[in-house]
Amino acid sequence: MPWKSSDAKKHIKGLTPSQESTWADVANSVLKTCEAKGGSDCEGKAIRIANSKAKGNKSDADDYIKGLDENEDIVETFASSVKVTEISKLKTEQTDEGLLIKGVPVFKAGTYRETEYSTDYIDRNFIGQFNDEEDVPIQADHNPSCLATLGWVKGLSRKAKVMYADMLLSDENAIARWKKGLMKKFSIGVDLINDKIREISFCAFPYVKSARVHSDDISEDNVGENVISATEVNGHYFVQIEGEQFEATKSAEPDEDGNFWFWFPISRRDKDGEIEQEEHVNIDDETIDNIDIKEDIDLQDICEVEELSKTLPDSAFLLTKKPVRDRNGDRALPIRNEAGKISISLIKSALTKVDKLKGFSSTATVKAKARLTRIAKKLGIEKESHKSEEEMKLNELKKLDLTKLGEGGELLKEAIEQVELAEQGKTEAEAKLDVEVEKNKTLSAELRGRKVSEHIKELKDTGKITPAQEESTKAFLETLSDENIEAFVKVMSNAKAQVDLSESGEQDEEEKTKGKLDIDKLEAADINKVAEALAKENDVSFDEALDWCYDGKVSDKGKLLQ
Repeated sequence: MPWKSSDAKKHIKGLTPSQESTWADVANSVLKTCEAKGGSDCEGKAIRIANSKAKGNKSDADDYIKGLDENEDIVETFASSVKVTEISKLKTEQTDEGLLIKGVPVFKAGTYRETEYSTDYIDRNFIGQFNDEEDVPIQADHNPSCLATLGWVKGLSRKAKVMYADMLLSDENAIARWKKGLMKKFSIGVDLINDKIREISFCAFPYVKSARVHSDDISEDNVGENVISATEVNGHYFVQIEGEQFEATKSAEPDEDGNFWFWFPISRRDKDGEIEQEEHVNIDDETIDNIDIKEDIDLQDICEVEELSKTLPDSAFLLTKKPVRDRNGDRALPIRNEAGKISISLIKSALTKVDKLKGFSSTATVKAKARLTRIAKKLGIEKESHKSEEEMKLNELKKLDLTKLGEGGELLKEAIEQVELAEQGKTEAEAKLDVEVEKNKTLSAELRGRKVSEHIKELKDTGKITPAQEESTKAFLETLSDENIEAFVKVMSNAKAQVDLSESGEQDEEEKTKGKLDIDKLEAADINKVAEALAKENDVSFDEALDWCYDGKVSDKGKLLQ
């Protein structure tokens, strides 16, 4: 059944007219793709995916629909909400194929993007459909390239709400980093048509080799300041500056002097040259919805909250300014204990302090209070237990027999009523402000997304970037401030075109690729088979033969070109 924009409100509330239109477009595209691929419960999946995409960036939804039209798989990624805190306790086994790691927590049952992933769903689909003979890969940052494959998933199991994976790491660099305790964050890729695990990724994985980025002006006096360390990640670069890590984009071709250029966002600086701090609310609505009372909550009473706060990590606080410079002033409202569990005692304490909070903006404070109230409601904390000190004193006054005070009692009663009205007005105003903040955030993201998409189209149409660079350049632009986006586009617009868009250019490109192996039309497994045959035929390593395939040195017949 084709959906219309007006159908959106039957399935999700609070959408703008533009978002309702996006909802219908996504739902209809998913339904068409799902039915074409013989999927089950296609209408349900179409509605769930449309619900998850409607409130996001419109350009992202458009790209998603474009991918479906080009017959791409419907795949969603889910960052794991469970962390590997003690790697040393996991069982490992060294095999001929690599390092086998048993029982790595990779996913937790809960509601994600308007869809419930229950323990039953995990058992029936993720675990029930898993087959180790299908070679479900372990990737670096969801990179689809076979060069980013770190190993294979050998088994899936579940205990309580958490799904665990047995992983076989075959990449030497990955094994070394695991043994050093450097890989703790995971994300799963799910094929939404077949409800199967597509792959599991290690997130933010610096991979392959080291590089150096040099300043144009390197002298004996400033060489120490202008040499920056970077790590290559399959064509992406992570640059370390003043203790901060940035993802950089490298120019596709060297300039006239043979130098490569790197583009990366730098944190904004204040007038004194210090990195500007940004306020963060360190828990989102999805995490709150998925709180498990038995597993995630600490019921133990904490007497000395102030003393405990001094020893807690930044992640334990509901509100922080990043980077943290003052542990007392840049962190507020601790809600987690040393083990990372949400503490009942800390929540109650935070609720009494949030209205008197100083040093943070009203926007951040209102947002933090809204999240705090949701947590309290989720945990069933009595309203009285989280009233502010002022409210509790007011309630004590209301219990007094004011008639005994005569005229003064009447005045006091009237004052109490005025205070109550003011508090009620304040609560209503805060709620309205919260709604407006969220609306403004959604509209700003939508406008920013359109602007980035327009710039990407302009750069692609003028040949400044290739189609293959479109996605990574777009992701990079979305990390920049509006000012830096304009600066980046200006520089790129003045740069030499990387693609010849003339008719002769198209003919030259066709001539160059004629008779060569077209890797864009082949699956990774097929490319690997060609590389294996080449390696055997020419008595070279598989890696060298694979490089030939990607460097255009192999014919469409699978033979090495002379």
